[in-house]
Amino acid sequence: MFALLAEEIKMAEIQKANSRSKLLKLQQKVEIDSQLAQDDYQRLEDELSSLRLVHQMSDLFLEDDIFLHRSLEGISSESSSPYEEKSHWNCMICADTEVVVVFVPCTHQVVCFSCYEGRCKMRGQCPYCGAQIEQSIRVYGLSS
Repeated sequence: MFALLAEEIKMAEIQKANSRSKLLKLQQKVEIDSQLAQDDYQRLEDELSSLRLVHQMSDLFLEDDIFLHRSLEGISSESSSPYEEKSHWNCMICADTEVVVVFVPCTHQVVCFSCYEGRCKMRGQCPYCGAQIEQSIRVYGLSS
């Protein structure tokens, strides 16, 4: 009878050891899967950040293309209508608002304040000639 009891105790200990081993393996698998998920998340965050940067750069290139197109249109069509005289003082980026920012040292006055704040200030270059902007001056008085 003691032999049977000893055998059952031994079997219970073996099952307990097997269960602990399985539990440890499952914990390790969960830990590895969690680390892989974190790595994937970080990789996707980095990729999203890169895509946002590419998107911003493509927006800037698109603006440059629009500016170039408008500049070429302006060069190819000479007219003396009052509207075109007025458009000479419109922002070269948005073409709607009056220019109010002068860039130093190139002295070009070609953008409105909104476009300067949103685009030129960040790039640090004159959108007309590409010169490095050392200083920008907001001017008043063209129509006021």
